[in-house]
Amino acid sequence: MEMSYLFDTNILVHYLNGSFPQTRLETIDRMLETSFQVSVISKLELLGWKGHTAETLELAAAFLSEAVVIPVDLAVADRALYLKLHYTIRLPDAIIAATALETDSTLVTRNTTDMAKIRQVKVMDPFKL
Repeated sequence: MEMSYLFDTNILVHYLNGSFPQTRLETIDRMLETSFQVSVISKLELLGWKGHTAETLELAAAFLSEAVVIPVDLAVADRALYLKLHYTIRLPDAIIAATALETDSTLVTRNTTDMAKIRQVKVMDPFKL
């Protein structure tokens, strides 16, 4: 069975701006080819960044068009509410964590400090592979 990955916004930003170390890029490319999923929150965060130029916004939108965007349904919302109330994390992070849990995906993120609080979430920092 293929591993399922949910990519956090910070990973998408690193990927698009070319800041992944070359030694990790092949691994990330394989993960994206296998399972390119994002929460709708990551889509909103990435496309809603105020620093975009017309060109970078178009590039980000084209990149996300290849992803499976997971919406916030009632199951994700209920789990996010639980996480928000029981852990000290921001609502967008709670929704992303809940999405990873509901899709049984490994969350690919650099935000390991906040996500480590939630033991049920499988977390991977590709900069530390």
